[in-house]
Amino acid sequence: MSSDEESEHDPTELRMDPEHLVAALAYFHKTRETLAVEDGVNAPTKKKKSNFESEEQKNERLKRVQQVYWEKMTTVLSQQKVSVWKALDKALTKYYQMLVDR
Repeated sequence: MSSDEESEHDPTELRMDPEHLVAALAYFHKTRETLAVEDGVNAPTKKKKSNFESEEQKNERLKRVQQVYWEKMTTVLSQQKVSVWKALDKALTKYYQMLVDR
């Protein structure tokens, strides 16, 4: 590669074989998700854990992991989707009541 080609190269251009891109992205996503669950936040680096954890510390850590999990579950549906489901529930309740009255 000549020096002219190097100076014209865009630094934001991807320099990875496209065949390896999907595997690299999958690995990155899996690693990041694992770290988020273990640390309780979206931290970019993994914290070193002590090998000698008491039962109380282990229970507290599990409690934090579960809390993060359930907090994420509250954001699965957007506000718009929640309102659609509420409207559907209301309409189906009225329909059910009409069928029962018949």
